[in-house]
Amino acid sequence: SATLKVIANLELEPGTYNCANCDALQIQLILQKAKEIGFKNFEDKYDPGVMDLPSTTTVIDNKKVINLLDAPQELIDLEEQIHGAYIKGHIWEKAAQ
Repeated sequence: SATLKVIANLELEPGTYNCANCDALQIQLILQKAKEIGFKNFEDKYDPGVMDLPSTTTVIDNKKVINLLDAPQELIDLEEQIHGAYIKGHIWEKAAQ
């Protein structure tokens, strides 16, 4: 299943959401891409020390990567794949708090 935690800068209000209609095949494609690019070997944080930048945090199989700036293109491509496959066009239901 897919879970989305929104802090700011997305189409959804801040909170935690569960995907009501995400396709298991899309999840497999994301996981395959993460494996191909060596997601687990990326640095934990890409931060050149610039203040007040928006960030993207991606967590796959307990590996968390925070991207503020200067991340490898492969990570940026994965983030865009996740955004395109899941966030747009899916039904996100707010999780119980």
